[in-house]
Amino acid sequence: MRVITALIMCTASALAGADVAPEGAPGSLLFPNSDFELGTLENWRMDGEAFQYQPTQGDNVKARNKERSAKHAGKYWVGTYERFQGKAGEKAGKSQGDKPVGGLLSTGFIIQRPFITFLVGGGTEAKAEVQLIVGGEVVRRESGNDRPEMRRIIWDLRGYLNQKAMLYIVDKSKKSFGFVNADDFRYYETGASRLLFPNSDFEAGDLSGWTAEGDAFTFQPVKGDNVTVRTGGKRRANQQGLSWIGTLEKFNATIGQKPGDVQGDPPTGVLRSQPFTIDGEKILFRVGGGNGKNVGVRLLVGGEEVRVSRGQHQPEMTQAMWDVAPWKGQEARIEIFDQATKAWGFINADDFRYGGIGAATPVVPGAPVETVTLPETLHQKAAPAAAEPAPVEAMPAEAPAPEPAPAEAPAPVEETMPEETPAEATAPAEPAPEAAAPADAAAPVEAPAEVAAPVGKPMPEEAAPAPAEPAEAPDAATPEETSVAPEASEDEVTPAEASAEAPKNLFAPKESTE
Repeated sequence: MRVITALIMCTASALAGADVAPEGAPGSLLFPNSDFELGTLENWRMDGEAFQYQPTQGDNVKARNKERSAKHAGKYWVGTYERFQGKAGEKAGKSQGDKPVGGLLSTGFIIQRPFITFLVGGGTEAKAEVQLIVGGEVVRRESGNDRPEMRRIIWDLRGYLNQKAMLYIVDKSKKSFGFVNADDFRYYETGASRLLFPNSDFEAGDLSGWTAEGDAFTFQPVKGDNVTVRTGGKRRANQQGLSWIGTLEKFNATIGQKPGDVQGDPPTGVLRSQPFTIDGEKILFRVGGGNGKNVGVRLLVGGEEVRVSRGQHQPEMTQAMWDVAPWKGQEARIEIFDQATKAWGFINADDFRYGGIGAATPVVPGAPVETVTLPETLHQKAAPAAAEPAPVEAMPAEAPAPEPAPAEAPAPVEETMPEETPAEATAPAEPAPEAAAPADAAAPVEAPAEVAAPVGKPMPEEAAPAPAEPAEAPDAATPEETSVAPEASEDEVTPAEASAEAPKNLFAPKESTE
């Protein structure tokens, strides 16, 4: 029995002569067609039905609803809700709905630069996401924000340089927002970073430069990784430095406090920054916590909200990125707000800066390491081959784990406009004809044996999962919002009470929801 490394060896070998990311220059593709601009799935392998009408041509989201947009790059992208490739007889705006499931696996490539960037949108469910596989293990993953608009992600891969890797775009969800959009995978170079104003990173250990209203920020900023203490190391805050904001937490090293203490979801309030003049084009920061409309981080310019970000129902903070070029030279404020009292009614935030990821940011794995299993059909379809492929050294079964460090440099997220609530297609998708392999395709790859299955994005130790498929579609977001999700119901388990969700096999047969 073989592990996924056999597939990586074969696909990477088949493309060894295909000019894979010349010298890994910033902005260059990871491999030919990693941006889908060939208008085909060359160098990608499809399993299941979710990707049978891919790649999508043009802004099919806008064609369906002029208030929305895919926010794609170039002409082509992949979106498992879509059913339009620009072929004769097709109608722009058509969709196949949430029901089809499947996976799209890239050819193997060598990680030649420390950062990779791409666009992702769709649902927040862990069964619909983009994964990075190194040594047969999922080492990075990212999903959407319950909206079709894609946002820019940057993965810090300094711990995996010169290692062989593959991308896996997976959709195993049939629920509302059970789709994934992805586009434009390429290398990225970050620049130096600087604070927006003194203590915009909370490293003064107090709230200087900030004004608090209400009770939610009484015990802020939090000192150290209170999440890790509370969960016995199973979860973490992913803060930068020592101090950060977390409205569920109750530990700022005051006498009488105990590490791991929480104040829970009920307290509410707003933490407002001092005014500052925007003199950069990008603002980066870390955000985690709930995804409801009553919690988040927003940018105010002239008193108006122009950008807003939220967590993804996880205590771990990930790096968000706002494009603030339209307001350069104008006065602004940051507001961290928590007006929710139910489960997931808290917000985590840290380290507001201009520019890119600082060189001193420690590197740690971005997610629990998991071993991945792929359906046999992915191994049985040959990847396009270049002439005279060169052999590629076998990939080790396990990627060396990076040295642990106190905090991670997660992927920056470029916030976009809000989404539509997708409706089911009015007619079932017609099965696509079996695509013929290219004439010069390599011989079929022998199917490797199954190893432990990939799991969905783990839920926090202290919090309940996001609500199941809603009976009604969520209300459309206002134009300035960048993520909207229904607030948790009264009967949900609170973050402090719930235990971590057990691993799930994304490829196990799923019971029909019909």
